[in-house]
Amino acid sequence: MHHARPLAVLALVAAVSAPFAGAVLAKEMVNNPDVKARIDTMEQFRTHMKVLGNMAKGTLDYSPTQAAEAAAGVQAAAVTVAPLFEKEAHDPASDAKDAIWKDFAAFSAKAEALVEASMAIDTSSLEAVQASVQRVGVTCKSCHDDYKKD
Repeated sequence: MHHARPLAVLALVAAVSAPFAGAVLAKEMVNNPDVKARIDTMEQFRTHMKVLGNMAKGTLDYSPTQAAEAAAGVQAAAVTVAPLFEKEAHDPASDAKDAIWKDFAAFSAKAEALVEASMAIDTSSLEAVQASVQRVGVTCKSCHDDYKKD
């Protein structure tokens, strides 16, 4: 068994999950319903990815059933990302950059990459979950690097 991979997965899960901590607190103060819907969806996405990420890093026992349920939650959230951002909406609690709406086609392409990675999540084994978490995490980071405020 190769031990570097779980460490890489752990680092990626931590890097992708950490930015959502502020969103959880901020969503309580959101006034714009469109922004609230986006934040709620990202929170749902994070919750399901956390299950898969914890399995990938070994802090939660691998369960094919639980992994499949989490994958379905990730997939359900992923397909709503681009539609939720179609309407330009702002709120002080939002972490969305204006760059999303300046080139929505580029943003949509990254959202589609997220959908593709999410739909390809393989829950058939722990190793498959680890690889899937890494792939989805890379797409999350790619979008957040360009479109999420620090």
